[in-house]
This record gives sequence, structure tokens and C-alpha cells, in this order.
Amino acid sequence: MIYLLLIASVLLGVLVVLILKPSKKSVRLLLAFSGAYLLSVAILHLLPEVYNGSSDTKVLGIFILVGIILQSVLESFSKGAEPVSYTHLTLPTNREV
Repeated sequence: MIYLLLIASVLLGVLVVLILKPSKKSVRLLLAFSGAYLLSVAILHLLPEVYNGSSDTKVLGIFILVGIILQSVLESFSKGAEPVSYTHLTLPTNREV
């Protein structure tokens, strides 16, 4: 039954996009919200299990904070994972019209 609910939510999203045709700005906002939501759900479910299995919670917390800061620093150096715009190369052809 839960699978039907998941499929229905995807189909509802498709219908909303096809009918309303949202702008690029609102799509980016929705993608940022959904990414933050998924990240928070993953963290809120995983961190309690990590802390339950460890005896030294201060060191574990420091490792988690160092990992988050390291990820932010690496992202600032790489300017994100994907380029801002894509370009396609056009190869010259020998055909003349």
C-alpha cells in the first residue's frame, strides 16, 4: 500500500509541473528545499545510531564537525561539482548545401 502512495506522489508532481509550468527560480528553490529535507532526514536518523554505538561521544562529535567543515572547504575550492553552463562542440562538416 505504501508503494502506491509513493507512486501517486510522483504522478501528482508530474501533473503539477505540466499544468503550472513553474519558473526556473521556483524550481531551484524547490530542489534546494527537497535536498535539505533529504539531508536532514538522513542525519536525524543516522546520528542517534552512531552515538549509541560509541563510548567517546566528544571525539565522535569532533570527527563529524571536521568532516562537515572539510566538505565545505573542498566545495568552495571546486566551485561546485558541475559547471554553470554546458557547451556542445559542433564539428565542421564537408557537406555543402
